[in-house]
Amino acid sequence: MSVLSLKNFSLFAAGNRLLNSVNLDIEKHDFIKITSDQQGGKSSLMNAIAGFSSSGLVNYQGEVYFQQKLIDNHCKNRELLCSDIVIISEQDQLISRMNLLDNILLPFKYHDITYSSNKFDYLLDVFDLTHEVIQLMPEEVNDVITMRCLIVRSLLLTPKLLLLDEIEGGMNQKEFTQALEVIYDQCQLNNCAILMTTTRIEGDLHTKAFNIQDNKLLEVIN
Repeated sequence: MSVLSLKNFSLFAAGNRLLNSVNLDIEKHDFIKITSDQQGGKSSLMNAIAGFSSSGLVNYQGEVYFQQKLIDNHCKNRELLCSDIVIISEQDQLISRMNLLDNILLPFKYHDITYSSNKFDYLLDVFDLTHEVIQLMPEEVNDVITMRCLIVRSLLLTPKLLLLDEIEGGMNQKEFTQALEVIYDQCQLNNCAILMTTTRIEGDLHTKAFNIQDNKLLEVIN
């Protein structure tokens, strides 16, 4: 069963067509990488899938299915997804008045949901987020630590589909590869599919790669 399916999917942003008649199926355990040779398209695609298409800035035609259920273009039934679709973007910010620990645990306290303490401890350790570090405020840490906090929070939610929108940020290639390896391993354990947009072509963790070119999503065959 496909985790996500796009059927005759055309994407628009600010009145411009970014994708035309895309058909794509993503299965659990898939790691799909998308790059682009054109301006725009990658983040708009992720926002549309995540349910941010009702703002008027991003819109689409066609159908989006999540676990074989049709997802409304105007977010009327997006709340049914809860934490099943999680997006991490390089544009994401932590809440300034909360320390890193409270930022990581915010969705669990807000929605009164549980998480695995063993998994939490493991993720903090593997991303080198020590007790001293997670007591710091967001303005006291750099972009790499901020992104690590966002990754830990997202993996704790154990989504069915994880959207990674150009998360490399200030990470060097080694840090980026290590982060992807942890994300990939955790998603494999939890039957989670990954859809990632990136400007980097290095790495071989992905199961399929696509490039957005001339408003088309073209599979890259190595």
